[in-house]
Amino acid sequence: MAQVVELPLCPVRHVVVYADRAEVTREISLKDVEAGENEVTLNNISKVIDKDSVRIDGTGAASIMEVSFQDIPVTEEQDNQSELKEEVHQLEEELTELDKKFNISTKRKDRLEEQTDLLDKYTNTLVSSGKGAGPVELVSRDTIDNVFSFMDTFENESMELMTKKTDNEEERKKLSKRREEVKNRLSNLKPKIRTDENAVIKQTVIGIMLAVKERGDIKLL
Repeated sequence: MAQVVELPLCPVRHVVVYADRAEVTREISLKDVEAGENEVTLNNISKVIDKDSVRIDGTGAASIMEVSFQDIPVTEEQDNQSELKEEVHQLEEELTELDKKFNISTKRKDRLEEQTDLLDKYTNTLVSSGKGAGPVELVSRDTIDNVFSFMDTFENESMELMTKKTDNEEERKKLSKRREEVKNRLSNLKPKIRTDENAVIKQTVIGIMLAVKERGDIKLL
């Protein structure tokens, strides 16, 4: 009977860290193993593993007959290059769009700053024009109405500009955050894409031959 186990999915039970390496112990659970000779294949072994350092022990009614290593070609289903390239393509397109939106948002920010400056300068000009004038004994009703109308307009314009600037700042923060997320994801994915599409990619697997005395569950460490 043959069983295939994805090693990264097996729980880690113990880790010892040395200056130049780490020793990792995983637990491999085999359920309802038949009596007789059984072959267990461990897939997705780390490429940096030291083959001479691998030790396998077991518990249960079984003994380990042989442990072997093989480098086998990766199947088309296991090779995720097409998925990687598609994700990179989509992320690059998203980054381009994010850059455009961020640039537009930055220009909008500059325009809002200019509008705020113009409004402030206009207000200061009106205030300055009133200084130094002689005493006024009589102020018309129209003048008073105009002053209050201007004050209302100034307050409304100021509040509107303030709201737009706040919204713009939030938009730029969100765009900036997403841009960094996309850039980080791309920096992680791009090194995984092969430059030579015709290269034969291999993975290391560990083969374990077990002699099982009686049917039951077995644990390997």
